[in-house]
Amino acid sequence: PAAVTVLNLVGVKETTVATSGLVIFKLIALLVLIAGGAHFMFGNFDIGRFQPFFPNGGGGTLHGAAVIFFAFIGFNTIAMMSEETEDPARTIPRALLLAFGVCFAFYCAIAVLEVGTMDWQKLGSSASPLEDVADAVFKQKAFIVFINISALAATASVVLSSVTAGTRAGFAMGRDGLLPRQLDRVSERSGTPYVSIAVNGVLVTVLAGAFYRNIDLIASIFNFGSLFTYLFVQLSLMRLRRTEPDVKRPFRVPLYPAVPILGVVSCLLLMLYLSNTAKVASLVWLGVGLLTHFWLRRHNSTAPLQ
Repeated sequence: PAAVTVLNLVGVKETTVATSGLVIFKLIALLVLIAGGAHFMFGNFDIGRFQPFFPNGGGGTLHGAAVIFFAFIGFNTIAMMSEETEDPARTIPRALLLAFGVCFAFYCAIAVLEVGTMDWQKLGSSASPLEDVADAVFKQKAFIVFINISALAATASVVLSSVTAGTRAGFAMGRDGLLPRQLDRVSERSGTPYVSIAVNGVLVTVLAGAFYRNIDLIASIFNFGSLFTYLFVQLSLMRLRRTEPDVKRPFRVPLYPAVPILGVVSCLLLMLYLSNTAKVASLVWLGVGLLTHFWLRRHNSTAPLQ
């Protein structure tokens, strides 16, 4: 967390270069694994590995999707950076669709490769399934090390993008009086919201240090908050379409209202399948946030209460 915080303080360009480098390294590793894995899988193909599709019902799949939802949170960073993007009305929707399409293809390929290469029960009990697949496919210690390093790069890129998005959210809320106004201060040299970045860095470091033995709980709380945010994004879209139908929209969500309705249902379903501990902790944290929000809104906000 400390290194990520320092990198964000240096500047947006440096953060973007670092994130791009980590993502490229990760994609190269995945492409090599997919190519080698496809050759191995089709050479030893067994349709029985894919049957039955839900051996223990769909609940386990939904629980797994809820736990690893953080892998999809990076898309939010694209929207968060719109204030620092040229022609965001055109580039942001394109970037979101392209990023989602690429990630969807990679995630599906890796999932098929894992199940098609190894028994699903072994994968389910493994602490490092991707490493096990790499070992089965390549049987080379050096490549397993390469995969492990790429996994660290993938984690680092997610943390970096999440911190970048979180600090911009804090900056915007400070500017609007929804959080302490000091958060909207921007460095004259680097153009970064240094107070928001510093506060975010301290909070992330403290939480990571306090809960490093229970990282699953932190990930689940993080996922709950993100799903809750996405839920209100869908609801806001539907409300704006109804209350402001004539506003110029350079990008219009296709298949409206089916897409946002499916989004609402999906968010609620995944939130339901998180652990009870994570849900209780998230609701307590949400309550504290709401109390803080209303107090600051009453005393600090530049806009009247609605």
